[in-house]
Amino acid sequence: MEQPLDLLVRHCESEKLHLSGTIQPHGALIALNAAAGIVTHASANLAARTGTEACDAVGRPAGDLAWFPGDVLATLPDQPGKSLTLGNAIETPVGPATGRLIRSAGSTVILELEAADPRIRTIPVHQYQTGLLATPYDDHELAAHARALLEAFRAIAGYDRVMIYRFHEDWSGEVIAEIAEPSLAGYLGLRFPASDIPAIARDLYMSNPMRLIPDTRAPAVPIIGLDGAPPDLTWSDLRGVSPVHLRYMENMGIRSSFSVPVRVTGRLWGLVACHHLEPKLPTVDERAACVCLTSAYALALTSHFASRRLQVFDSLERRIEGILDTLAQCADPLDGVEQASDRLIEAMAGRRRIWKAWRCSTTGSSTCARTRSP
Repeated sequence: MEQPLDLLVRHCESEKLHLSGTIQPHGALIALNAAAGIVTHASANLAARTGTEACDAVGRPAGDLAWFPGDVLATLPDQPGKSLTLGNAIETPVGPATGRLIRSAGSTVILELEAADPRIRTIPVHQYQTGLLATPYDDHELAAHARALLEAFRAIAGYDRVMIYRFHEDWSGEVIAEIAEPSLAGYLGLRFPASDIPAIARDLYMSNPMRLIPDTRAPAVPIIGLDGAPPDLTWSDLRGVSPVHLRYMENMGIRSSFSVPVRVTGRLWGLVACHHLEPKLPTVDERAACVCLTSAYALALTSHFASRRLQVFDSLERRIEGILDTLAQCADPLDGVEQASDRLIEAMAGRRRIWKAWRCSTTGSSTCARTRSP
């Protein structure tokens, strides 16, 4: 008989998060059939963001909406998941808005809208990026590299806790680096089961550059459509949050979160996870800066793993050359094998290290050298 925890895990794994039919209330959304130019869906809070009621937008040509950025729609790439950020360029009857056009599945295009942020702030992205692009050489530099990324996140976004969460080969996870307010309990070194971030959520992290939840207590906003089918929100920043995840965050005492995937050689290696005890909505520019810096970190991490793998190959090659020289000097090859037995054992161990290094750089294996506490 299945236990409650087993049922919960199975439910999490089967949730269709991209078809939630809801969004978070810090923005509004419309979806349109690009081929027909007709709005097929709109979030119920559309009027608060644009002055147009959702029921008045659904079924109408998008061109009838004075605030719809039809002039840039043609520049949106055809590949699903591609997007265009429009800055504070959309003028609506209720004020300027930041827009994001997203190419979704089929002929669907999604427009997300957030209120324009009046704050003007220069973020020294290039200054942070320069250090993060440097390839760490050893475990000490790897730890310093992780800390530099976390310090940049704290400086830019100001979350109470910032962590690097590393996936192991079985998709369990471990917090390998952390910066947090002194009053918060530390997560450094804690291990979490694979069900902590289920497969469907990991897949979404591979499709999206970040995940933002500004307020776990904010009520979800339903999406109104021409029919009962919800739009595909796979690539939506506003996508509604799983009730299971909201309860999980509540149990942790977390009110807001922001996470950015770390991808190494095309695979999900880990996350930069941020927690805050109060509601928090970083600006579009702050989010973009954090995503950019995580990409720089991942690039240097990839280079580190590749360098380590090459070092192991070079060492193994030199050992094998020495063994072959020994064998060549013996009349009976078996005598040479006996003389070089210790070195043969070391060479086999080197072969295992090569396999370990290869897995480290391609699968996120837990057997890689870990980033120690900064």
